[in-house]
Amino acid sequence: MAEYTTAKIVKQALGITSPTQDGNVGLAIAAASRLIDKHCGRPFTVAATATSRTYCADSAVLCTVDDIANSTGLVVETRGSITAPWVAVTASAIQLEPLNGLRNGLAWPYTAIRLGTGSVFPILGKDALVRVTASFGWTAVPDEIQQACLIQAIRLMKRPESAMGVMGITDVGVLTVSRGLDTDVSILLEDYVRVGGL
Repeated sequence: MAEYTTAKIVKQALGITSPTQDGNVGLAIAAASRLIDKHCGRPFTVAATATSRTYCADSAVLCTVDDIANSTGLVVETRGSITAPWVAVTASAIQLEPLNGLRNGLAWPYTAIRLGTGSVFPILGKDALVRVTASFGWTAVPDEIQQACLIQAIRLMKRPESAMGVMGITDVGVLTVSRGLDTDVSILLEDYVRVGGL
């Protein structure tokens, strides 16, 4: 699984120069990365080679898919039953969305395939009758994801200093560690949460 920041960056932020904490830093980064994946309902892996995945179409003309980095090597196939052979959909009938790989003006992976006139996705109960071969993932890990991972990893590294969730006692009362993601992390991730999840 991908990690969204590096030990060097986290150690610099915490002022750690000794290698004795490398294991703990690595665990914090991995845990923060998985928390981000879970919160957003998607991993932010950088696409490598094309692989195949199967899906159930949303409708006769629309199929929601995992994040696709680009159209290079894209192949969409369908079949009439779970045992029927795969048949390629004509490339000219395929429209990737969001259009132009943009969402709110930002570069974005494709998350849906729409078919044009004359082509349809088969729908038969919950059978996965659509097969997509593509470069799944992102072209690069977004800046917001990298920053969110850094903040959350630092928070996890500092957590042992607040025994039982108590950071300290002040004139106004007990300071406690809030549960869940750091507030700034949640804000950074807002635009990246996928409806429906992983």
